Amino acid sequence: MQFDYFQFPALAACDARPHCYWIGDVKHHSMYKLYSMQRSGNSYKVRLALALLDAPYKAIEVDILHGESRTPEFLAKNPSGQVPLLEVE
Repeated sequence: MQFDYFQFPALAACDARPHCYWIGDVKHHSMYKLYSMQRSGNSYKVRLALALLDAPYKAIEVDILHGESRTPEFLAKNPSGQVPLLEVE
């Protein structure tokens, strides 16, 4: 069975999307930070899901082959030292 995203209009509604919120009459989107590696299949899946949800995000490239996922700063965010990592405000 193939999932048809457009058969479910509730998924596209702001109320069903956790990254949307309202202030008064204005819809706002929280900004995600996606730490990923371009060649990673799992990172691609997250980028694809964010694109289908039309969720705004900032992509931060992490080169795991050069140890960028093993820095103290990255390990503080994700102790497993793996990508992708989705950071929510």
